[in-house]
Amino acid sequence: MRPALLFAALLLAAAPATAQDTDPPPEAPDPSAESDTDPGSNSDPAPDSDTAAESDSATDSDSDSATDSDSDSDSDSDSDSESASESATASDAAPDPEPTPDPATSPGPETEAAHEPEDPEDLDWSEHPPSAEHPPVTPAPPSEQAPPEPEQASWTEAPETAEPEPGDEPWASPDERRERPDISGRGDPPVDPADDLLWIPRILFSPLYLLSEYVIRRPIGWLVSEVERSHLFEAFFDFFTFGDDRQAGLVPTAFFDFGFVPSVGLYLWWNDVGVEGHDVRVNAGIGGIDWLNAKVVDRWRLDEHNELTFFVEALRRPDYIWHGGGWDAVSDHRSRYGQSNFGGGAQFQSRRLWRGSGFRYYARADYNEFDNSAFGIDHQTQLPIEQAAAQGWYALPSGFTNGYLAFRHRVEATLDTREERPAPGHGVRVQGWFEQGLDLQRADDSHWIRGGGQAAAFVDLGEQRVLQLVGLVDVVEGIGNDGSVPFTEQVRLSQQPLSMGGFLPGQLVGQSATVLTLEYHYPIWVWVEGSIHYSVGNAFGSQFDDFEFDRLRQSFGIGFRTVGDRDNSALIMLAFGTEPFVRGADVTSVRFVVGSQSGF
Repeated sequence: MRPALLFAALLLAAAPATAQDTDPPPEAPDPSAESDTDPGSNSDPAPDSDTAAESDSATDSDSDSATDSDSDSDSDSDSDSESASESATASDAAPDPEPTPDPATSPGPETEAAHEPEDPEDLDWSEHPPSAEHPPVTPAPPSEQAPPEPEQASWTEAPETAEPEPGDEPWASPDERRERPDISGRGDPPVDPADDLLWIPRILFSPLYLLSEYVIRRPIGWLVSEVERSHLFEAFFDFFTFGDDRQAGLVPTAFFDFGFVPSVGLYLWWNDVGVEGHDVRVNAGIGGIDWLNAKVVDRWRLDEHNELTFFVEALRRPDYIWHGGGWDAVSDHRSRYGQSNFGGGAQFQSRRLWRGSGFRYYARADYNEFDNSAFGIDHQTQLPIEQAAAQGWYALPSGFTNGYLAFRHRVEATLDTREERPAPGHGVRVQGWFEQGLDLQRADDSHWIRGGGQAAAFVDLGEQRVLQLVGLVDVVEGIGNDGSVPFTEQVRLSQQPLSMGGFLPGQLVGQSATVLTLEYHYPIWVWVEGSIHYSVGNAFGSQFDDFEFDRLRQSFGIGFRTVGDRDNSALIMLAFGTEPFVRGADVTSVRFVVGSQSGF
């Protein structure tokens, strides 16, 4: 249907143009018009007496001018008669003569010259009176006249070019590059000595760069590009998102942290629910009848920087691990326990008050209960936690037997000099926090405070390839009658996978901890970045009372994670952990993680 309509429209558009390009056929004379009007009057009505008189005078003047012209053309008529006689003789002798055009109707040289357009100002309007068919022509002013068309160069002749004057600069050769114009007028940027110093880390980390660039980033980038060309992402978004602006969606999730129970689930987000600035997040997962997790977040964006969040969470897992805590935790003495947790709270956060700086305060209450677990036991290196304590590996941790009902509130402040992307990632970040908590069932005996901070320096090596050095210190101290702190409230390293990520959560636990991490970030895709990290750190006793440098452990690995969504991110990581230096620093821990993590 559409091609046929288009073809018909083209025919209709072409028809008027054809009629204008061709001359109309001459119309047949009307016999009735010839009988009523004078043949030379072109169907005009007969003139009255005054007009006839004027016509007679005009005829007399014309006859006088005709007499003058006849006398001037006697010589021409004689020559014409001679040439006519010669033509007649030649025509009698020639067989099958071709028809000779009539001089009166055929345009000769003189006739063509006579038909050339004349300047309207030179015309004698008394001889050529205007009529309806031939109105007078008024010449356009010089400013409105069309400019003469430029002469087109021939394909066989090159246009003439002006030769340079003796004082002009010589023309550049085809191989010579033109100097870059200074459009901004600011000149070349000043030389920064820090640019020269960047070659030192570039040379030191060149092996890691080659590995990340040619073994990881480019193959993954190629894979992502091929998936984009197949429009798989568009089909994915169209299927799992809904709303006019895709402000809501429901996607499946999965998380595999090998050494723990794998889980699958669903993640729901819905922006501007009911009113603008009201967002809802729901995350649910299952790893079996004894592995359940659900969390609901209700967030209100008060303005561009401030937001208020309410959340509730329920969790049941049978696969947590315990190695006894402290710097000398033995990797072969692993025990398992289960935990049930239910709680909720509220949070107020100010984000990007100045660049990346912000402030956060939250309060939370939850109930925790623990039990033995038979997950992954082999009766040699893994036991239920109560059996491990009975064999003397370590004592039962504080809070395990009776559980606890905790209330805690925490304040965090961050000073970050880095600007938002795509600005360079240079900058410094300093963060500090303070927390107070207690067991509501035993407030006098179990009461604790926690404080710590981290400082980080970032150097952008170009194209969002950032090298960062991060130092962290975290301390928790019991201030109750017995000075005890529930073991799940102590400092737990490797909670952030790319910081001491070579250890499983629960391997490095203590009342104090410190970590120094060197990490290199590089972009892989719009929403994916790679990371290579090397960390040195460990967990220690109360207030670092047993800290020594040779008791530090190492962790190193490589990973990939999505960026841009703080509520949910995907992660792939392979990392390794070692024994303390004093024990030989052998690799005794391997961690592989792939899946989706909830960040809210």
